[in-house]
Amino acid sequence: RKDTKSKAKLLLDLGINTNLAPVADTPYSKSDYIYYRTFSTSAKKNSKYIKTAINEMGKNNLVSTLKHFPGYGNNGDTHSQIIRDKRKLSTFKSRDLLPFKAGIKAGADMIMVSHNIVDAFDKKRPASLSKKVHKYIRNEMNYDGVIITDGLGMDGVVGGDKGEAAIKSVLAGNDMLCANNYKIQYHAVLKAVKDGKIKEKQIDESVKRILILKLNRKIIK
Repeated sequence: RKDTKSKAKLLLDLGINTNLAPVADTPYSKSDYIYYRTFSTSAKKNSKYIKTAINEMGKNNLVSTLKHFPGYGNNGDTHSQIIRDKRKLSTFKSRDLLPFKAGIKAGADMIMVSHNIVDAFDKKRPASLSKKVHKYIRNEMNYDGVIITDGLGMDGVVGGDKGEAAIKSVLAGNDMLCANNYKIQYHAVLKAVKDGKIKEKQIDESVKRILILKLNRKIIK
C-alpha cells in the first residue's frame, strides 16, 4: 500500500495521470518470462495484491490498468515472437482470471489485453485483436470500463501493416490503442470510420467510457 501510494505521488507530481499497472498475470515459476513483473506465482496472493493496489491507486486518483488479460501464465514474450497459449479455459477460470476479477471488483479503470493467441478464447487471432476475447471481458467478466491494447509495435501482433493492426484493434472492441506509430494509425482508423468500416457508434461508446474514466479520476470536471 505504501509502495503504491509513493508511486502514485511520483507520477502525479510529474503530471502523469495514468499507470499501466498493476500486472495481474500469474506465472508458474521463476523461469517464466512474466515472473519478474508479477507479485506472486499464487493466484490467491496476486488477487489480494491487485485489490490493494487498485484501491490505493483509486484513492489517489491515479488511473489503473490491469494487464495482460487473460494472463500470460508460463508463456513467452510477445514483444519478439508470436505466442500461442494452449491451456484450457478451466485453467484460466480457476487461476489466471482470479486477479482480474479482484481488480475489476476493486474498480480498475482499464484492462490491457495481451497479444497472446489464446486457444481457449480464439484460435485464430491474438487476444488484443479478438472480438471473442473482448466480448468475454464485457459479458463474462462484467466489465464496462476502458479496454486498451498492448503495444501495437510488438511482434506478437500478426496480420497486416501498422495501420491495419490499429483498425483490427478497434474492430475487436478496444477503446484505446497503445500506438507505436500514432500518425499512421490515427489516420488509418479515421479513414476506416469515414469509409464506414468502423461505425461511429462504436467510437462514441469508447469516447463515453474514456470520459467517464476521466470524470471519475478528476482529470476533467
